[in-house]
Amino acid sequence: MESLEQQQQPTAARSRQQIISLLQRFKFVRQCIKCSAKNLLHVDDVFNKAKVAVMYPIKPLYDLVEGRLTPSCSRAFTRIFRIFDLDRDGLLSDDELIAFQNKIWGATLIGRDVIEWKKALAHHDMIIHRREEASVESDPRSEDVM
Repeated sequence: MESLEQQQQPTAARSRQQIISLLQRFKFVRQCIKCSAKNLLHVDDVFNKAKVAVMYPIKPLYDLVEGRLTPSCSRAFTRIFRIFDLDRDGLLSDDELIAFQNKIWGATLIGRDVIEWKKALAHHDMIIHRREEASVESDPRSEDVM
């Protein structure tokens, strides 16, 4: 005789597959929450997520179809960057990054925090670089020209 847990495993796997399918099919869907008004399961989460979606919409910032920042968001980030790039070298120095953090968030970064920021950015750059290399290698139009 199967335990209740063993009986629920195929149902859970099917539910996961349905959620993944929805997220892939509808790019604008950011989260799926399994809920039930009848059983009062995660109803408060649904309302909280809906409130956040209305108060902090992603659309003005990010184009889900294109997969990139909107032009107005990009301009705003560029302007913010230029305000804090005091030496105008196109990079934020440690001191400029600390000033940014202090002005925007009211919190001071310490040396260790700056190092962690740099590690995170280096890791992100590495991932982006690998994706770009992979897309060039898989693109049949990109042939070696001599």
